[in-house]
Amino acid sequence: MLTLILFGMLIPMSQIQPVEPIEAESRTWIVDDDGQADFSRIQDAINAASSGDTIFVHDGTYYEHLTIGKSISLVGENRATSIIDGSRTGTVISVFADFVNISRLTIRNGYQIPHITYGIQIGKWEHGCQNVTVYDNILSANDIGIFVYYSNNITILNNLLSSNFIGIQTTLSSDNRIERNNLVNNEEGIGVGSGANNNVIIDNDISICGFGIHVGWSMGNVIAGNTISLSTSAGIRFDASNNNSIIGNTITLSSREGIVLFGSDNNAVMENEVAQNGWDGIAVWYSEGNQIYHNNFRINTRQAGSYAESTNAWDNGFPSGGNYWSDYTMRYPSAQELDDSGIWDTPYVLDGNNQDNYSLMEPWTPLEPIPASIDIDTDILNPRRKGKWITVYIQLPEGYNPSDIHASTILLNGTVPPVLDPRYGFVTNSTEYLVDHNNDIILERMVKFDRATLESWIYQNIGMQNEISLTVTGELTDGTLFDGTDTIYVLWQGHKSPSKL
Repeated sequence: MLTLILFGMLIPMSQIQPVEPIEAESRTWIVDDDGQADFSRIQDAINAASSGDTIFVHDGTYYEHLTIGKSISLVGENRATSIIDGSRTGTVISVFADFVNISRLTIRNGYQIPHITYGIQIGKWEHGCQNVTVYDNILSANDIGIFVYYSNNITILNNLLSSNFIGIQTTLSSDNRIERNNLVNNEEGIGVGSGANNNVIIDNDISICGFGIHVGWSMGNVIAGNTISLSTSAGIRFDASNNNSIIGNTITLSSREGIVLFGSDNNAVMENEVAQNGWDGIAVWYSEGNQIYHNNFRINTRQAGSYAESTNAWDNGFPSGGNYWSDYTMRYPSAQELDDSGIWDTPYVLDGNNQDNYSLMEPWTPLEPIPASIDIDTDILNPRRKGKWITVYIQLPEGYNPSDIHASTILLNGTVPPVLDPRYGFVTNSTEYLVDHNNDIILERMVKFDRATLESWIYQNIGMQNEISLTVTGELTDGTLFDGTDTIYVLWQGHKSPSKL
């Protein structure tokens, strides 16, 4: 439960947000390298655009280096065939503005000897960025696929990153979200560099990389729900990084360690599946005060190693328990169950200062979420109508208090977060948003979602179906999970393309 509390307390949710509102009506500029459009070059369209405009890029290969210094959306026709190629002569896209969206493009060949260059660079020393979204792109053959520097509230979602030296790197940047990306065959999958604090790295699929995720000199980050396999070094490695969480990841078939903590203190390592790694399942060096429990260590060459006088906690006491060790009965054939608890009565000893006193007899499995009643207002969604928000009401079962809901953990269909932006008056947690919407003398938690973001997500992920079921998930302050589903009807008539959403 401490794991889930840490997730809710330490990390505010970044939002996928629309371009910053402006007074003038926005415009879509069309780019086509074959002609018959507003421009044949993307940079010319960017130069002509105003804040709030969209640049729509038709299929083709555009040999350009783009600089985006205004709040626009850059959208490709198809992420596999709308290609921006840096010709191995520098960074492909440089973003130096807030409220920029980049989606459905292939961005490749950001490379230049002897310089380090990028597929997408977000922010620089003189100008950090906020509220930038990089969604549903392909990034390949770059020094660094996506580089986030001095920037906050950046969302990197559902991209494919392959054959880069580093897939994604964030440095001196906080409160960002890296989610549901596929990273394959990069020298390093995701790097969290010096001073990159309070970031969420969740539900990514990382394979055939050197390090899957490498965190250095950073704190308050949550690494959760990622699948990491076939790393040639460690699946997850922390260097001099304190007060982070490694939660619910699956780390398998690394050539060396599954998890490494080196000079890293007071981290939470919980609920992970760590299996068939070539060296240690987890190796802890020069590290103290880490909480390591409710993990499943299976068939690693060495399940765990504690080195250089490290002292850490390997269980959560009785009856919560410690970890599952697949070699436990081989090491302790005479052990017995402790008071019908599912816990062994003999400690699993790593060394004189480190032992799991309450090893689990069976693999750890997560608790089922409690059922919540969800009411999405409106019941009929008409994308042709102007509207800013979609309001959702969450009612918990008897015995649970809606004021305990951490709004920053709420997601629609596991992807779309609520708007928690103080500019609009929507704060993370407040009794102001407890209402009796359905007049049954039971309070609900009200949250609001950006309407355009939700409509676009439905179009891209579900399609133009009329009857749509949407699931809301989240957590309470004590780590209890909840979920619930509501069905709405979408009137798609008259919509021709997702760029109009």
